[in-house]
Amino acid sequence: MACIKYFILAFIFCLSHANTKAQDSLVKADLMDLDPFFGKWSGELLILKEGDTLQKVPMTLSIAHNKTHKNISWKTIFNGSQQKVTKPYVVVAGNAPGSYLVDEGNSIKIPHYLNGQIFTGFYKVLGRYFMTENRLISDKEMLFTITVIPEKPALISGETVHEEQEIPTVEAHGISMLQVARLEKVLE
Repeated sequence: MACIKYFILAFIFCLSHANTKAQDSLVKADLMDLDPFFGKWSGELLILKEGDTLQKVPMTLSIAHNKTHKNISWKTIFNGSQQKVTKPYVVVAGNAPGSYLVDEGNSIKIPHYLNGQIFTGFYKVLGRYFMTENRLISDKEMLFTITVIPEKPALISGETVHEEQEIPTVEAHGISMLQVARLEKVLE
């Protein structure tokens, strides 16, 4: 009987240890979840403001593991008529499943999240909000979008009582600029 008690205790210990290991593996994001994004992508970026196309810029996006496979190189190249702009980023796994950190290499780090086939980030710079999105349409097509939203709301409504129900304040923001590109995977 004592042998069975020790066996049950050892079994419970092993199960709890295995469960802890399984939970630990769920704590961090997995860089391999971004594998469908890997490769070289190319297309034309449209820069739109108030419904008008301001500029069309050829764009390339290259995504690959670095040599040690501990992070991802995420490089965006804009080939404007005036100059070529290269934006090299490093992506590392975050502390929760689906969370990542995009490091601009200049002390700026922006949390990003993978939801299905959509890799997105949201941040504020100099009074404007930015939402970035890389959406896989297929294994050969990606939609790249940057939405710029002013900090000051365009309209504030609500904050009242309507038919005996409290209505919260709603701050509606316009979109000051939209950058969008349909990128195709380049076969190398």
